[in-house]
Amino acid sequence: MSPDPGRWTQFERACAHAVGGGITAAALIDRDANVVALAGTLADTDVRAIVGVVSESLKGDELARVLFSGASFEFALDQHTVSIRVAARCVFVAVVISDASVASDLRAEALHLETERIVRELFGDERSPPGGPGGGSASGPAELPLLELGVTPGVKRN
Repeated sequence: MSPDPGRWTQFERACAHAVGGGITAAALIDRDANVVALAGTLADTDVRAIVGVVSESLKGDELARVLFSGASFEFALDQHTVSIRVAARCVFVAVVISDASVASDLRAEALHLETERIVRELFGDERSPPGGPGGGSASGPAELPLLELGVTPGVKRN
């Protein structure tokens, strides 16, 4: 059962709270590659690049094994680093880091933990929320390239 759409604002507040201290943007992406929440400064093309990485990870390759093992996946996007982790085995937590520091690491970890808490609160043990309130681009995941010009992938084990 899908929660009241107004309850998705918990995710939006969590993203907004994460922005600052070296994090310029934060996004939560569901298992259907829909952007559930987004805060900070992020161009549409950058959102599509991040969603493309998430879409590719859902195909069951090595990246999926890395993410679902609890590790983060980092890649360069223009002048910034994007870090993606999976929360509650169903929501992808992406942060755009402009200044790698202890503060940005703490903010990213806090968003990850808060996302897990919200998922448990909204969906209980189901840990598999339905698609978000919409959002994302009009292009489906199959139309999005995994890597765009200026994106350099890499894996960071936690």
